[in-house]
Amino acid sequence: METSSLVFGATSFLSNLITLLMLVVAGFYFAKKRDTGTLLMVLGLMLVFINSVSSVFIHMFLGRSGSMDGYMQYSMISAVLGALFYALFGIGLILHMLKGLRKSS
Repeated sequence: METSSLVFGATSFLSNLITLLMLVVAGFYFAKKRDTGTLLMVLGLMLVFINSVSSVFIHMFLGRSGSMDGYMQYSMISAVLGALFYALFGIGLILHMLKGLRKSS
């Protein structure tokens, strides 16, 4: 059990670190190129980061409380929200790419 907790903690830390790095890069890019696409990219990554960090703490709290139903419900909600937030980032990336294609042609 101890090994799985260590692996979960390490992968969560690494995932959050990469998401934070992507958020910083997207923020710099938004500062340089302000359009709807870059705004959606930054908002999507901010929401992904908040969801990911809060998920770690909420999972710890729910795991210690012994409420397996609450733990499973929150896991499902967090997974759906995470997918929606990544979709927001993806839509922003597509919009920004299409804007760049229109300018080049």
